[in-house]
Order: sequence, then C-alpha cells, then structure tokens
Amino acid sequence: MGNTSIGRPVNIEFTGTPEAGKTTQFKIISKQLQNEGFSVRTIGESAEIVPSCFGKASADAHRWMGMQTFMNLLCANSSNADIVIADRGFIDRIIWQEIYYASRKISLAEVTAHNSYFEQFIPKPDILFVFTIPPNLSIKRRGGEGRVTTKSFVSSYNSCVKSFLESYNGRFCNVDAALSITEVSQLLMDNIHSILPK
Repeated sequence: MGNTSIGRPVNIEFTGTPEAGKTTQFKIISKQLQNEGFSVRTIGESAEIVPSCFGKASADAHRWMGMQTFMNLLCANSSNADIVIADRGFIDRIIWQEIYYASRKISLAEVTAHNSYFEQFIPKPDILFVFTIPPNLSIKRRGGEGRVTTKSFVSSYNSCVKSFLESYNGRFCNVDAALSITEVSQLLMDNIHSILPK
C-alpha cells in the first residue's frame, strides 16, 4: 500500500505491566494487519536482547535498551511501511526513564537530555495501548517473583504508568485485563482501524 497520507507510517505502541499480554497481542495484531494487506514493520522488546556485558536492570542496560529501541523506530519510520508496531517503544522508554530516575539510577539531567533529544526525531505513537494488570496476577503469570519483577516493583510500575498517563496528551487506550485474548484483539483492531487513513 505504500506510506500513509500522513507522510510516514502509522505508529502503534504497546506498553504496560509485565505479563499483561502485550507480546501476545503484538504478534496477533501484526499478523492480522498483514493479512489485511498492510505493510507492517514490527519492533520487538529490546529487553529480550540486552548484551550480557550489562548487569540486569543496570543503568547501562537501560541506556542500551533506549538506544536500541530508538534506532529501530528511526529505521522503521524511514521505511515504506504503512504501519509500525512497537512492543515497548518511545513512550515506554520515557516511562522507564522516570522509573530509573526515581530509583536514583540516572540523573534528572540525563532524563531531560535523553527525552528532548529523541523527541526531535521519533514520532509519538498515533495510538498507545496500555496493558495494566494487578501485581499478584503479573507475578502469577510469570511463575513467581524474580529478581526484578517483584510485587513491590510491579505496584510502583503501575503507579508510574498511571501518573504518566494523567499528563499524556496523546491518544491512548487502556486494555482491560479481564477480557479474553479474542476480545482484546478485537478492541485493538477497532481502535487501529479508527486511526488509519481512509
């Protein structure tokens, strides 16, 4: 179909609580849109490919994930794709900046410099899907607490996402964790079709 009438691909991003179903829907929705004839570029979660030289959840790992995500978004938005779908993309990195700042792993100066630099080149998503589930359900789906994914962390993460959305002026859709996989897919597709150029 070629690029959309807005001069770049339509950007869709998934963010939210660990184990809330983002990656499952990311795969389902990407395939459905391709089956509808759209050219789709997908950007997977960068946390899955962090080099082993970085400590788990370290500030350097966080920096690397941000750079990797932004490089992929920059490339995808320069392509001829109709749609770019990111499993944890631009907004997710901004949320994580706040989390790392709150835990004193990075400075406010770094947060400000990082965000203001990339905001010049990376488009805000045309729609942000926010998957949020309670800490107990997140931990249960993961098979128990891990070193990073603890009840305390998930609770503070959910609070950070909620706080961010209160001042976010882009289009977003909260995804109800109580819905079935099929119902979530339908909700996402309905919202996506509403923003695609006619």
